[in-house]
Order: sequence, then structure tokens, then C-alpha cells
Amino acid sequence: MSEEIGLTGNQFGTAVTLLYATYVTVEAPTAILLKIIGPRYLLAGCAFCWGATTLGMGFINNAGSLYACRLLIGFFEAAIFPCIDVS
Repeated sequence: MSEEIGLTGNQFGTAVTLLYATYVTVEAPTAILLKIIGPRYLLAGCAFCWGATTLGMGFINNAGSLYACRLLIGFFEAAIFPCIDVS
């Protein structure tokens, strides 16, 4: 993948870090949002968006789109664990 989209240096490591940075910062607010919305709708919405973003990873062509997809995956994945824990 690194060669196909032209990653240089530590760009792949940055993409991995972006997922966890988003995951950690968004998990607490989504746990609060879980109490407001409920696990049924939040889990379904986040799982669908996570799947669509993961599918979108197949269409990336540069480091910027890789970063965007990894940020979104971290964002949507952050809500899945609190929802599963409550369900």
C-alpha cells in the first residue's frame, strides 16, 4: 500500500497514530452521547459509517485521503465499544 499511494518517510506511522488519537479523544464524548441517544441507534449508525469508511479505504490514492479515512475510522470505532458494553 505504501508504494501504491506514494507514502514517504513516516506517513504510514502517522496514519496509524491518527486512528488512536481520534479514538481516545472521542470515546468519552460518545459515551455521554450514548446516554442521550441510546445504544440501538448510536451503535447502528456508527457501525454503518465505520463500514462505509472502511470500504472507502479501498479507493484512497494519496496520504491525505489515507489520513482522512483513518481519522473517520477512529471516530466511528470510538463509539462501538461503549455501546457494546452497555447493550
